[in-house]
Amino acid sequence: MGNLLLVIVIMAAAVFYFRAICPQMDKKRRRRCLAFAQWDYAHRGLWDLELQIPENSLPAFSRAIREKAAIELDVRMTKDKQLVVIHDSSLKRLCGAEGTVETSSYADLASLSLSGTEYSIPLLGQVLRLVQGRVPLLIEIKTVSASDTEICSFLYKELEFYTGPYMVESFNPFTLRWFHQHAPQVLTGQLGTGFPDLPEQNPILRAALWLLLFNMISRPDFISYNLHYADCISIRINQFLYRTPVFVWTVRSMNEYRQGTAQYSTVIFENFIP
Repeated sequence: MGNLLLVIVIMAAAVFYFRAICPQMDKKRRRRCLAFAQWDYAHRGLWDLELQIPENSLPAFSRAIREKAAIELDVRMTKDKQLVVIHDSSLKRLCGAEGTVETSSYADLASLSLSGTEYSIPLLGQVLRLVQGRVPLLIEIKTVSASDTEICSFLYKELEFYTGPYMVESFNPFTLRWFHQHAPQVLTGQLGTGFPDLPEQNPILRAALWLLLFNMISRPDFISYNLHYADCISIRINQFLYRTPVFVWTVRSMNEYRQGTAQYSTVIFENFIP
């Protein structure tokens, strides 16, 4: 009886696991993702501080367009509900200032310099007007908590009349679920990474991000995963069983580029031009 119970428990766990990590299974949506995967993506634009071009800046995006690279960028929302393009919540690293994006107004942020250059934090609207659909956009939605999905409605409103190609991605599965519920035509990607990248997170969250268990909430069209941990069993199952497109980040050398393009759908790169 004990052995039978153990077998039932193992089978139930296996069924739960395979169901949990399952993505969207729509062939038309997969084909759309694979069209996006024909591009390489410049991580936070094609930035280079030696050239006085900071990350997530208008000149970084202009340079990516000139090099015919698609663009990965990050979006956060200010306290006065403006969408700005910046990776960190804290203003310390990029602007040498105290405070966070989410507790600042856009007027506060506009006065700050990015990495000591002449450029400031751009609004998403400025980026969209610059790009004008010339290359695809991969937009990472940044939130401060799992329940914080207010940004989604503002982002979709901003993108509603943008005619260029774009997809959204996030570590937060609830933002992706919002798009499935309110803007189902938008392709979404679940971000994931390995344990060492999340030392301050609790073990359950770290395991969920590593094993793609949040797919049960987000049901993504594609996976965006850290290249250095992409030998994870959940990635392999998604690739070979579910045929999920996998984008890998952040590729910083030609060796990593060759590895990424050989094993996965496409790459998100920085610090060099492939």
